[in-house]
Amino acid sequence: LGMNAFNGSGITTMTIPSKVTTLNTGIFKNCKSLTSLTIKGTVTSIPTEFLFGCENLETLTFTDMSGIKTITVSWVV
Repeated sequence: LGMNAFNGSGITTMTIPSKVTTLNTGIFKNCKSLTSLTIKGTVTSIPTEFLFGCENLETLTFTDMSGIKTITVSWVV
């Protein structure tokens, strides 16, 4: 999924399918309505500003964390 793909959108929930392995910078940046995110894929890294500005996020679920090699510290509000 591309850089800033959902930046500022009004989405409230999202499930990333298992075939997605790459999340790019700012993918959910400023998605203030986002309350729940599930990542089903084997993502290899959590990029910078991944969830920046998602001030109403209540639930973040990873179904498989075995492939994560890098987590950038500024990825959450």
